[in-house]
Amino acid sequence: MRQQSTTSLNLPPWLRKHLPARLGLALRNENGERSGDFIRFVLVGVLNTLFGYGVFAVGILTTGDHRLALMAANVIGVGFNFLTTGRLVFGSQHIHRLPLFIGGYIVCFIVNLEALELTHAAGIPSLLAQVLLLPIMVILSFIINKFIVFRRGN
Repeated sequence: MRQQSTTSLNLPPWLRKHLPARLGLALRNENGERSGDFIRFVLVGVLNTLFGYGVFAVGILTTGDHRLALMAANVIGVGFNFLTTGRLVFGSQHIHRLPLFIGGYIVCFIVNLEALELTHAAGIPSLLAQVLLLPIMVILSFIINKFIVFRRGN
């Protein structure tokens, strides 16, 4: 398949100039056609975030312990996120993919933590740094899920 540049995608110019050309391949399906996977991934991510925050809020209100609330939100959230991302984004509910999904979460966590450490060392406040890192983390998570966790034939 011929590689497509991000300029051949119908993306806004301000976004196109910041995306590497190879990302355009991730936004296409097996036939080289534009895919809605990334858009669905972002929309489902919003749903997953709202669900996780809801579990966290219920945990805080019922236990008063932020550690328990965070643990519950993460454990329940991973299961919920696996189901929604698998089914709504990639059309898969195969439970054998769960260990890879959890592994992807761990990879993203480690990359995110290391990036936060670097930004902290550079004097960037953590709240701002996390906002700046969010697009990178979304793209990393999408690539892991599309090409490793939910890849066709896996």
